[in-house]
Amino acid sequence: MTLRVGTSGWRHLADFYPPRTREADMLAVYADEFSLVEIDSTFQGVPGIERIASWAESVGDDFRFHVLAFGGLCLHQLRPGAKPQPGVSWRDYAVPAPDFLFGEFAAALEPLGARLGAVTMQFPAYFGASAESEDYLAECRANLPGLPLAVEFRDPSWLTGNERLERTQEILIDHEIALVATDFESAADAPPLTCAATRADVAVGRLHGRGAGDFAHQAEDPLARTRHQYGREQVEEIWAALKPLGEEVDHLDVILRTDPSVCAADARQLSEIAAAPEPEPDWSWRPPAGGHN
Repeated sequence: MTLRVGTSGWRHLADFYPPRTREADMLAVYADEFSLVEIDSTFQGVPGIERIASWAESVGDDFRFHVLAFGGLCLHQLRPGAKPQPGVSWRDYAVPAPDFLFGEFAAALEPLGARLGAVTMQFPAYFGASAESEDYLAECRANLPGLPLAVEFRDPSWLTGNERLERTQEILIDHEIALVATDFESAADAPPLTCAATRADVAVGRLHGRGAGDFAHQAEDPLARTRHQYGREQVEEIWAALKPLGEEVDHLDVILRTDPSVCAADARQLSEIAAAPEPEPDWSWRPPAGGHN
């Protein structure tokens, strides 16, 4: 297993770049320390090929880009005046993307070539587990053939209960889509951190922070960040959950999606904890003198 750790975005990291670093040079400087970055500006629109190509040329062959799928592909566009309603199908208020838009998005990513780590489809909290949602996942896979897809669910119904979780895993395995292990605060409406390998080549972790009340904000705003900084104890806890997942795949890619003021420090800490040698077993114990009773 190869661990790759990085942040979501690279331009606004606090206290990361040497003074007077030009914006055009930032990605190359970033890649000197981290082996992975998530591009989230793609959520807002199909990117320009020239821009993507310039990013690919700034890094080495071993560097990987994770790309957040355009929000329109993941049902974030709502019909005019419509609002999500509990118990009402998303088909009544969300606008499925036309097939050609998937093709345009995939074509824009071609300059990344082998540097493309995964395309993450971040679905909204109203995209619950259902037959029609399963059908839409199948449509997404059919419209993005060959791309390394990952999916982040923000409705816990996909991951709650053994039977439902097994069903979710089976679907993703069939479609060769990685299930993102997502860390949010422990809110009742937040999806649990679920570590399951559904692709053999890559598993993805996205750490959003655990600030109180943050999930409600993040569920409403797909690009919201939290200033929560993971302490060492929390990072060790997360790594203990992610490490067995990494042992089932070729590459484990972990992305810190907290605020730019803290995410680089969290990413460094995760890398350090993961690289620390396993403690040696203590063979010094001996049975007490006196023999057996």
